[in-house]
Amino acid sequence: MATMGSGPPLLRAAHWLSHVEHDAQSPVWTHWLEELSRAHTLIRYDQRGCGLSDRSLPLFDIAACVEDLEAVVEATGLKRFALFGMSQGGAIAVAYAARHPDRVSHLILVGAYGRGVMRRAVTAEQRDEAETLLKLIRLGWGRENPAFRQVFTSQFIPDGTREQHQWFNDLERL
Repeated sequence: MATMGSGPPLLRAAHWLSHVEHDAQSPVWTHWLEELSRAHTLIRYDQRGCGLSDRSLPLFDIAACVEDLEAVVEATGLKRFALFGMSQGGAIAVAYAARHPDRVSHLILVGAYGRGVMRRAVTAEQRDEAETLLKLIRLGWGRENPAFRQVFTSQFIPDGTREQHQWFNDLERL
């Protein structure tokens, strides 16, 4: 878990591609972190299996992710706070807010979705693409050679700079 800034608490629900230490030097995320913490105490944590969290996952589903968020809230002693959900973190934030409406003062969703990619994929080609990307992640993200990671990086930030691509490839490996 990491905090930065000062002011009313803003808790970012974890999403699947984060690293609380590595993100702080990011040419991709730094502007987000700086702006979100300019007038708030931004609280971030890594989702299970990502960043500094445990790699062995006995259970990985939305309920477990909401329980992780609940644990962060309890550990920080937050009573009422704004909750920020981006990408996959959006579904986690919504589920938490539905379970604890008295604790969430504001719910902010950016690039979030209510259904995972395999539920959103309606054509055979879309399902094949999603399955291919998952297979590339499983096979190649831990390797030193960034070739497998670069596929996802190019999709996520197609017009990114060389520095942004290098950093994002490193994030995927980490």
